[in-house]
Amino acid sequence: MSLLLASSAKLNLSLLIYRPRPDGYHPICSVFQEISLHDEIEIDHSDAAGWQIDVDDPTLQGQPNIVDKVLRFYAPFLRHGYRIRIRKRIPIGGGMGGSSTNAAAVIKALNQLENWGWSESKLQREGARFGADVPFFIRGGTALVRGIGERITPIRLPISNRFVLINPGIPMSTPELYRAYDLAPHRRGGPGKTPMSLLKNGLGPNDFKPLVWARSPIYGQVEKLVNGMGYDLFLSGSGATTFVAVESDNEASQVRDSVCAQIPGIWAAVVSPVLA
Repeated sequence: MSLLLASSAKLNLSLLIYRPRPDGYHPICSVFQEISLHDEIEIDHSDAAGWQIDVDDPTLQGQPNIVDKVLRFYAPFLRHGYRIRIRKRIPIGGGMGGSSTNAAAVIKALNQLENWGWSESKLQREGARFGADVPFFIRGGTALVRGIGERITPIRLPISNRFVLINPGIPMSTPELYRAYDLAPHRRGGPGKTPMSLLKNGLGPNDFKPLVWARSPIYGQVEKLVNGMGYDLFLSGSGATTFVAVESDNEASQVRDSVCAQIPGIWAAVVSPVLA
């Protein structure tokens, strides 16, 4: 039996970060949006025991892999061997959940291939073992995400028709940014009520933005260019991906082409929201 899966990326349409809990984890309040950009994962039964994972991105070969972590955890319950091929399309370290979505896709696939019969809520609980964003990717769509990622509420919003993704390709360390956030004078206190603005249109601030902008002048350069076209520039996760929300293919193409023409070598793509 073979499965071909689309392992979708997400955007943080907003991201509010609160002071860390005693265990060191930071509560958040964020609107997550699944998007059409995706990795492709092909899973086949294998005659050999165990599993083989092939990734087409050379920078990931020989590196720790979250899919391997998932398979190792469930190894005692697997009746089959597997061969897994991963074609990466989501930028590495882009703040779009590239590894978490792969974990979610494989957990759902194993549930089907091994006939475990787990419910969606059970799959989300299992996914939380491997990362805070994994439970969201079990369902996808649009969701208000709170706590440390475990409180997921599906919501409906007037989502933009297209997003232009812009990634300068500058590595960002999420743990390092959280440490910087804890030292920032503007940091938030404890979680309060969810701001109504997030529940009305989803788009809002990202508390990592000033920290990411301070790490490279290219972010200010991109923002100035985008603002000059009449749009706002938003940040997904802890970066490095930024994005612009637009309503038409024509607008999206104009923004993407202008950014690529004026900042040679930058990665940009037009994507659509995926609604559950």
